[in-house]
Amino acid sequence: MATVNGDVSHRPPPSGNFSASQVAYTRETRQGMDGGKRTSRAREEIHINRLPAGYELFSKPRPLTSVKKDDKYLYGHPSHHAFDSAKRFYPHFVHLMENPNARACSSQNPAPANKYTAIFRQLRENGTIKLNLKEMESSLDCRAEQKVMNAMLENIPKQSSFIPRVGEVVLWCREFEGEIVINTQTNETRVRDNTSGRDLGHPKWLAGIITQVPAEEVSLKDLLRETTKRDAESVSRFRVECFPASNGSAKESSKQYSYVPMHQIRPMCFWNEALVGIPDEEWHPSILPALKVTATMSAVEPYGATGTWPNCNIHCKGIFVGFEALFLGDAVRFTTIDTTVWGVMVLRDLQVQFKGSH
Repeated sequence: MATVNGDVSHRPPPSGNFSASQVAYTRETRQGMDGGKRTSRAREEIHINRLPAGYELFSKPRPLTSVKKDDKYLYGHPSHHAFDSAKRFYPHFVHLMENPNARACSSQNPAPANKYTAIFRQLRENGTIKLNLKEMESSLDCRAEQKVMNAMLENIPKQSSFIPRVGEVVLWCREFEGEIVINTQTNETRVRDNTSGRDLGHPKWLAGIITQVPAEEVSLKDLLRETTKRDAESVSRFRVECFPASNGSAKESSKQYSYVPMHQIRPMCFWNEALVGIPDEEWHPSILPALKVTATMSAVEPYGATGTWPNCNIHCKGIFVGFEALFLGDAVRFTTIDTTVWGVMVLRDLQVQFKGSH
């Protein structure tokens, strides 16, 4: 095997919580090479016996303590680009092996093209496209998460529309004695003792992400108070992870999770109403970072691409818009500034549209 020295100065930052772990990556890289990949010379396969000199693998634990997994990154490429999988490193390794004197890849952009970059390149070359994205190669991470994604998509049609979905951002509060009510005079959300009717103050609202929905059926009665459940809390309640605070002393504690009944959860879009009467300085540290999600959008399970250059449509099964997730078949109500005008639409097609200029 040819020897190509990497750049030993390309290493992760000292403060990044990285640790060296080269053996596992060598094995993964071999597996990636053995899957039928060949060089331009006929009937010749490349196997990596060891990483080239100057290259080193580092692992870093996931930020959420609930996820016991390390992410791996390969450092040492002359471009100073860290590779997060053996599959992405493959074409660069071949180039360096076949060109021992090369200081970098021939491409101006050392990062390998992702699926969407390949789509736009094909669109530009052919003028029109109609692709099945399921047939395109995906990363190892995507394939590993596919089982979880399929389970979530299968469960969506079985849920009532008022039930929070996995991945949605919500307001929630921990266990308390009583029920949440609205003071009709002040429009404030309060906690009332079920026995005496005494006012117990504002609920202690937190912002969180739904990471698991109950296995048991959730009824409309659960909106007011928890009904009798036959199973343990871990399968009869919602698992909510507190939204991580980006800065400050509460960063670690904000990552904690709880199993929460339905009546202690509110849609995050009602944050303005739920927090009436609560001074800003008394808000939990998770709330302000969660409010920034309103400006985000994320496609869920893209399955097709169509378009005519320079415009392209990515068809997907769902989409996260701000706090909420929408999926094909959902009935969505649209309102205007004039609240007397409204309409309901059933989603039959979801597209992320890219509009370009010639």
